[in-house]
Amino acid sequence: MKVPKRLKREGEVRMGMSGLGMTNTELGDRVEAALAKRAGWKALHSTYRQGSFDVEGPDGIWYEVKACSVYASEYKAKPSAKDVREKLAYALGCDREPGTIIAVVDKKMRAWIYRRDGLGSFRLGDTGLGWTFVGKVKV
Repeated sequence: MKVPKRLKREGEVRMGMSGLGMTNTELGDRVEAALAKRAGWKALHSTYRQGSFDVEGPDGIWYEVKACSVYASEYKAKPSAKDVREKLAYALGCDREPGTIIAVVDKKMRAWIYRRDGLGSFRLGDTGLGWTFVGKVKV
C-alpha cells in the first residue's frame, strides 16, 4: 500500500498550522466533512465541533479522525490516555466498536484515508503496515 511521501516545507511552519494554508483544526474539520459525504459514511456531530467520535463508517465502526498534511514530521494519532479511556467507555456503552483514521492531505488537497480498529497512539509508517487504505477524498 502506498503512503504519501512526507515533504519538507521551505521556511518554518508555525505551531498549529498544517503547512497547507490553514490550521490543523480546520484541516481536520474539512477531512471529517469530506468523509461524511462519502456513501455509507456519516458525521457523528453536527452542531458542535467536539463529539465523542467524528464519523461512523459503512462498517458501523465509530472513528476518531486525525488529519495531517504531507508536511507533518510524522503521520500519527496520539490521543491522551484519558481521552482513550473516555472514548472507549462511551463506545462500548453504546455497543459500538471504536476505530482510528489517519488522513494524510497532499498539496492538491486530497486526503489519503487509512483506518484501523481500536483507539490509542498509532503511527502510519511508510508502508502502511497494520492499516487499511480506504481511498481518497477531496477536502
